[in-house]
Amino acid sequence: MKQTIGNLGQEIWQPSNPYTNLSKEGVQHCQVNTLLSIMPELDKPPKGLPMGVIDLGDEYALLCKCDRYTIFLTGESA
Repeated sequence: MKQTIGNLGQEIWQPSNPYTNLSKEGVQHCQVNTLLSIMPELDKPPKGLPMGVIDLGDEYALLCKCDRYTIFLTGESA
């Protein structure tokens, strides 16, 4: 119980409302645990490499290029 309280305490983002944040984190953990108990297949990591990755062999992979910041396209470029 102490460990769980300590873990939830570390997840508090806004120190101005610690009890509100703590209760929201607790509810979120309960929701995730309930969902995983109903559908345990959601907890299994996907097998294989992600789409667009090139397998280089010897447990190395070439990952796709990604932008550092989100870009929202507008107009004709979208």
